[in-house]
Amino acid sequence: MDASGLNDAGPFFLSGSVGLTGANDRSDVIKAQTLLANTGYLNLPAPGVPTGWPSADLFSGITRLQKDNGLEADGILLPLPRNGIGPNGEGETLQRLKDTIGPRFDGYAAATPEDVDHYFAQQSRRGANESPAGPDAIVTLADQARTGAPVGAKPIVDAKPQISAKAAENRAVVADLLDDPRVRAFLDTLAGRESSGRYNVINGGQRFDDYMRHPNIKGKDSKAAGAYQFIPDSWARMAKELDLRDFSPDSQDMAALHLLRMINPGGVKDANAIARLQRGDIEGAIFAAGSQWDAFPQDASEKSGTGHLRPLQPIIDQYNRRLRDLR
Repeated sequence: MDASGLNDAGPFFLSGSVGLTGANDRSDVIKAQTLLANTGYLNLPAPGVPTGWPSADLFSGITRLQKDNGLEADGILLPLPRNGIGPNGEGETLQRLKDTIGPRFDGYAAATPEDVDHYFAQQSRRGANESPAGPDAIVTLADQARTGAPVGAKPIVDAKPQISAKAAENRAVVADLLDDPRVRAFLDTLAGRESSGRYNVINGGQRFDDYMRHPNIKGKDSKAAGAYQFIPDSWARMAKELDLRDFSPDSQDMAALHLLRMINPGGVKDANAIARLQRGDIEGAIFAAGSQWDAFPQDASEKSGTGHLRPLQPIIDQYNRRLRDLR
């Protein structure tokens, strides 16, 4: 760690804000979770490994830390400028954390999202009740304080989890499609209609904090959850075909896009929602998606599969606005 403790890999360097209204980049959230856990303001899931996904507990922990230290309790962790706290107090919460536990992090490189995902994937293969072991186990500072492990232990990534050739192929196709602004705009429009774009909502409005798996909790009318309101059976099928190991926002996006590629009303070749979208047939893409999602109409009657009226033009307008934003 350099003298300031703000090298990009260090836990006190944030690229953006973390908190209820923060940017919540996953790398920054991992660092915030690590810092809050090591000051007693956040309990991480056993065995004390950060996830990188923001939660109400994290936001509450930031607020409590600020209150206890006489800082403005806005629940936001702002980056610390390299020359110290900003003129309007920017970075004061992070500076307080650095003053309190900074020496314990000398030489420590924060875990990356890839490190965390690799760890949990391996834990899934070992079994939920088996303790982490071996050189690939992540050792957080919370664990170090409890077990006496050397400070600065860094996760070692030896090999990525093996997935089937078909899952790898599916992932590659989906990853390429996600770079297409038309596809991204279509996903955002669908999520906006299904859940107001909230990745942590259960049918009816209840929230969940654990992105490690589909919550499988009965909401108002069903167990649908996430931005695209996946029911457990549909999620399990998509997760298997893509070898998804969690219910994170990225996994939800991939699963929704994969399902859109599979929807092929009438069995006509290249009539799936994404093929239609890429041909410029936005209306046809919406109708194809409507055969799976109730937020879209499934045909020119503008009714969903459950008979609810879903006017077409507002959906097209929403898609076009989002597409302009992305271009």
